[in-house]
Amino acid sequence: MVNIQGDEPLISSMMIDETVKLLLDNPSDVSATLVRPVAPEDYHNIGVVKTVFDKDSYALYFSRSLIPYQHTEFNATVYEHIGIFAYTKSFLLTYASLPETPLAKTESLEQLKVLEHGYKMRVAVTKCKEAGFCVDTPEDLKRMREYFIANGMA
Repeated sequence: MVNIQGDEPLISSMMIDETVKLLLDNPSDVSATLVRPVAPEDYHNIGVVKTVFDKDSYALYFSRSLIPYQHTEFNATVYEHIGIFAYTKSFLLTYASLPETPLAKTESLEQLKVLEHGYKMRVAVTKCKEAGFCVDTPEDLKRMREYFIANGMA
C-alpha cells in the first residue's frame, strides 16, 4: 500500500517505484519512505520535515526542527522527508489499530507512531532529480503556481 501525502503534488512515478521497491527488496520490512537533501535555507522551516536514519537505512527520528542539530562544525547532510510511505498490507492493518503516541502528536507527524511502537521504517535517498516540494503555506502555493507556469503546465 502506498500513501502519498496531499501536500506533495509533485511526487513522481519514479519516487513511487523507488518506495515500493524498498519493500520488495527487503521483504522483512513493514514500512518505507524517501528523503532528499535539504537546502540550507530550509533548515529551520517547520514545514520541511527533517529525518535522520541509521547506518542500516532505518529511520531514527523525524522532526520539524533541525536534526541533526549543529552543535559544533556542521558537516552532516540534513535530509528532508518526502511525503510518501509504503506499507505492507498486514502492517497497515496493525498500524490502524495502534494507539496515538506522544511524539507523533507533538510533532504532528504520523510516521513517528510507527517508530514509537517499535517498528522500523526503511529510508532511502531518492535518485529522482525532478523538482518537488510540499505545498503547506500561501507562499508554497505561489511557488507551485510559478512552477506550473514556468513548466508550461498552466
